[in-house]
Amino acid sequence: MNKKPIVTIDAGSFSVSDETVGGVGIHAAEMAQVLSEEFTVRLIATPTSDPVHLGSSELVSTEEDTDKVIAETDVVIFFDTADRSRFESAVSQGKLIASDCRPALEQLDYPSILTSDDPSGVHRRIVDTHVRQLTMSHHFLCRSQVDRISLISNLCAFGRIAPSDVQRSRTLDHLISMTPVGFSRHSARAADRAESRYLADFLWTGGVWAYYSPELLISAIGILKKRGVAATAAFLYAAPSADNREILAGLRQQINDAELSECVLLHSEPLPHSRRDSYLKAARAFVSVAKPGVENETSVRLRVRDSKLHGIPTISDGHGETGTLISRDALGIVLPQADAEHLADAMEQIISLGDSNSVGRRSEFLYEETLFNFKSWLGTLMR
Repeated sequence: MNKKPIVTIDAGSFSVSDETVGGVGIHAAEMAQVLSEEFTVRLIATPTSDPVHLGSSELVSTEEDTDKVIAETDVVIFFDTADRSRFESAVSQGKLIASDCRPALEQLDYPSILTSDDPSGVHRRIVDTHVRQLTMSHHFLCRSQVDRISLISNLCAFGRIAPSDVQRSRTLDHLISMTPVGFSRHSARAADRAESRYLADFLWTGGVWAYYSPELLISAIGILKKRGVAATAAFLYAAPSADNREILAGLRQQINDAELSECVLLHSEPLPHSRRDSYLKAARAFVSVAKPGVENETSVRLRVRDSKLHGIPTISDGHGETGTLISRDALGIVLPQADAEHLADAMEQIISLGDSNSVGRRSEFLYEETLFNFKSWLGTLMR
C-alpha cells in the first residue's frame, strides 16, 4: 500500500492563533482540516500557543527548521504574499508547489507602503514573489471565477499554458482547481454549538481598510435614527494598525460628531475566533461596502464565508465579483448605489423582515466537497 503523500500548508505571515486569526488564516486552517482526513498534513505558521482547530494536521512554527519540513514533504501549498525564502526552498528542493494567490492589488492602498521611503520598490518586491508563484507553481487554487479568469490570462502571458495543456483538459483541470470561499464541516458544527450573543444588529465582520467605505455604515445608522428606526452596528476588528489607524480615527470622530456612540461600536479588543460565531449568530445582517477600484473588481472578499456558514444576509456594494456572487447565490442585498441612503434602505428592509431574513446555510460550499478536484490532483501522487 502506498504511503499517504505529505502535504505542507505554508500560512506565510498569516496567523492561525485563535485570538488573532483572520480570513486567510481561517482558510488555511479549514483546508488543513479537510486535507488531513486523507493526507499527512503539516501547517507552517507563526508561533502560537492557541491555534484554531487544524484537524489532524501538525502545526510547525516558523521558528523551527522549515527547510527540513519542506524536504520531507511531497507538496507545498502557498497563499498570497508567500514567504519568499520558504518558497525558494521548495523550488530548490524540487517539490511540487500549489499556490492559492491573487495579484498584489490591495497592497496599492496600504498606508504602510504609501508612506514608506520607496512605495514602488516595496510593492515591486511583493509583485516579484507573485510572479515567481505564477512561473514555478505546478497547480493553482482559485476562490472565484474572476480569480480563475485573471489567473488563466496571467499563466498564458508567462508561457505556462501550452497546446498540450488544452488537449489534456480544455478547462485546465490538471492545472487549476476551483475552491469557492466556503467552510468546513468542523466550522459548521462549531457554529451550531456556539451560543448566540448579541453585540449589534449589523456587523462589519472583517478588517477596516482603505479600499472599503466603512463610514457609510455609520452614516446609515444616523439616517435610520432620524427615521425613527432603532438599529445598532459594530465593527468587529477595530484594533489600530499601521494600515487602518487614520481610518479608525476618522470613524471615531464621525461617531462622536453624529452623537452615535450608543449605536455604533468600534470593537478594538482582540476577538477570539472561538467567540466570533456567537456574535455573528445574533446579528440581523453583515455589512461589507467597498469603493470602486481594481482590488474589488478582481477578488471576492473572504468575509462572504460568514453568510454561507450562518445563513445571515450580507449587504454589499456592486463593485465587482463580491456583489455578483451575493446576487447570484442569493446571499443578501446588493446596493444599487453604494451610498448611505441606499445602505439605510437595505438595513431598514432587513429589520422589517425580521426572522424571515435568513438566506440559509449553503452546504454546497463545504470544503469537503469543493476541494474534490484538488484532492484528486493530490491523489495522483499516490499512484
